[in-house]
Parts: sequence; structure tokens; C-alpha cells
Amino acid sequence: MISIGILDLQGDVSEHFEATKKALSSMDIKAKTLKVKTVEDLSMCNGLIISGEKAQ
Repeated sequence: MISIGILDLQGDVSEHFEATKKALSSMDIKAKTLKVKTVEDLSMCNGLIISGEKAQ
């Protein structure tokens, strides 16, 4: 199983977290979604989404 991290330092982290889980599920991809705050958290991830504020 892969692990996808969401950078949890600023921005719309909760929205990105839920959208990622929903997208993975809809594509029938078995993956764990993690909030990443530290290097240790990052070391557990296969990929990282850098969240931020919504574009206006």
C-alpha cells in the first residue's frame, strides 16, 4: 500500500486531505493518507501534496 502525505503547515489542509482520500477511493487505489508536519512523517510517504490557500 502506498502512503500519500499532505503537508500540514498552512492552508486548506483538511480540504486537501479529504479530497485526496475521495480521489484515491474513486480510482480504487488502496493508499493511506497522512498529514505531514515533520521529516519523520515525510519519511513514511511515497508522495507529498503541498497544500495551500485556494486560488482567487
